[in-house]
Amino acid sequence: MDDTNGRTVYPDIIIHCRGRNKYNLLVIEIKKSTNPDRGIIDRQKLEAFLKKPYRYKHGLFIKIPVTSGDLSNWDLEWFPEGQ
Repeated sequence: MDDTNGRTVYPDIIIHCRGRNKYNLLVIEIKKSTNPDRGIIDRQKLEAFLKKPYRYKHGLFIKIPVTSGDLSNWDLEWFPEGQ
């Protein structure tokens, strides 16, 4: 997908059937907690993948804590179809 600055955008993980937007299931962005500034851009990217022409059914934003020793406290944000 092209963004407004003319750069190509690639999500971190995608689950789909190549060549057929009808079967675009899930798009995922993953970031470390030490990189919070990109969170807004990554959320906008997920929202764009849920719309035409790609129409992914679901989006997931994952922020992984790296400053604390507890890796069980992940921040997950679900983007359902049509959002």
